[in-house]
Amino acid sequence: MGDLLDRTVDFLFNKSDLIKPEEDENFDEKEIYKVAIIGRPNVGKSTLLNGLLGEEKAIVSSFPHTTRGPQDTLILYKNQPVLLIDTAGIRQKRKIGPGIEKLGVLKTLETIKKSDLALLVVDIFQDVQHQDKALAKIALKNKKSLIFIINKCDLEDNPELKLALPIITWAPRLFISAKQKKNINQILPLIKKIKENQNRIISQENLNIFLKKVILEKGWPDKIWEKIELKQKKFNPPEFELKTPKIFIRRKQIHQAQLNIIKKEMRRRWRFDGVPIEVSISA
Repeated sequence: MGDLLDRTVDFLFNKSDLIKPEEDENFDEKEIYKVAIIGRPNVGKSTLLNGLLGEEKAIVSSFPHTTRGPQDTLILYKNQPVLLIDTAGIRQKRKIGPGIEKLGVLKTLETIKKSDLALLVVDIFQDVQHQDKALAKIALKNKKSLIFIINKCDLEDNPELKLALPIITWAPRLFISAKQKKNINQILPLIKKIKENQNRIISQENLNIFLKKVILEKGWPDKIWEKIELKQKKFNPPEFELKTPKIFIRRKQIHQAQLNIIKKEMRRRWRFDGVPIEVSISA
């Protein structure tokens, strides 16, 4: 039994994916993956942070605006340094008071811009409001990855049918209970997967094969598309461009609808879940 206990302890220790860095452990700023926890007041952002950490790091209260500004917590998940940032909840603009609350909101917006990914937390019992849509738009405008976290789902029988989220189809949706710690173990693996999606580089050969397949399936004219090449412009987030003769651009022979089709097919082929991607035209 002693040997069994020793093996059990070793197994549990080695399987621990989330650990706290040593106090004197330093990381390059570029190594750290920044995750902003955003949402309206009192939707469970601080409770979610505590659940992820397994300790009462943030003050939790039923009284809104307990979190006045971003709180940073650095963790290691499978050797990846992740900075979790609990932000102040954002109310309607006309309700935001001067002083501390206004400063907290400004810091939250700045945090979104500096983050790599945003966890947008919503309450299953509160209808999606303007603030939720505005926060999603801010993340989208700044080309940030996004996950919808639908909280308090332990109190609802069919949470998937209850809530109409902002239409960002590429953002994953997790139904959780931060208080009961239900499904929060899925968040960090999903964050890791999205980071991989952000940094994906697709070879030129595979892009050529992909574009030819799309052209054939959609029946686009060969005399135009045989002179067009799809290239990856950058990653994190992934951006692609169609290298096109200038005359095609002047004549507007490539339409936005075709770019949307290419983006849709790229998501289907390479699973860019949680990540905004862009396809543009250049000569």
